[in-house]
Amino acid sequence: FRQIAVGNDVLVGSMIYGSKHTVSAITGHKAFLGGKWHKIQEKVINFFFGKEHCVREAIDEGLVNE
Repeated sequence: FRQIAVGNDVLVGSMIYGSKHTVSAITGHKAFLGGKWHKIQEKVINFFFGKEHCVREAIDEGLVNE
């Protein structure tokens, strides 16, 4: 189930952002850079997937350095 969810996340990321990264990682990266909309989006995603989910995904996918 997790692999299907991640696959769908990558698909949506490519459709919205034209990127090979997940929506969570892109959101974490853009929120880290200070994007107002992405900070709101990050809170919503983190609510469903756990505290700091987006920034952890951004780190895992190489978009943010620790």
